[in-house]
Amino acid sequence: MRPSPTIAIMTFGVILSVACGSPARKAHELAGPSSTDARQLVERYLAADTLGNGLSQAIDSLFTECEGDRATDGVVATKAAGVVGLAGAGDTLGVVVEYSELGWLEWNLIERLRSGTWRFQPRPLVTRETIFVAFDAQHTLRLVCGAHHGNHWSVSVINALPDRMDSTSARLWRETSKRASR
Repeated sequence: MRPSPTIAIMTFGVILSVACGSPARKAHELAGPSSTDARQLVERYLAADTLGNGLSQAIDSLFTECEGDRATDGVVATKAAGVVGLAGAGDTLGVVVEYSELGWLEWNLIERLRSGTWRFQPRPLVTRETIFVAFDAQHTLRLVCGAHHGNHWSVSVINALPDRMDSTSARLWRETSKRASR
């Protein structure tokens, strides 16, 4: 006796869904991250980055696999950082971040722990960057490696470092941070 066409179609559907994955899961993966989840991930990143942890293993775990070294020879002194918008759709969502920057603090990488080796250059500026968010192969929401650079340290973090700066930089930092607190 031949199986009915209905049973054959149902059997084919079960085999197809097992081979290709559940249609509900595939639809969710194609939809990409939700704006709420993407925003929360970027806010977690901003909180850690502005506390001086931008190159820590905890931050690295938020990113997809990155090629090369994300380390820099300094940090951006930052008064504020926050999410100001979203861009894109599909499998990757861009989260627009605005930084209120006060200047650049650089060091000689070899001597960065020695007192008096850090240099501060005032440079008040408002910048925007788009940090992209997508699911990785394990379907974990991650920050996408790319043009975004970390190391946006808050005023409170840098205020703990004046002994690391040369005397001119320490004076410029005190003046800049005092103006920023008004």
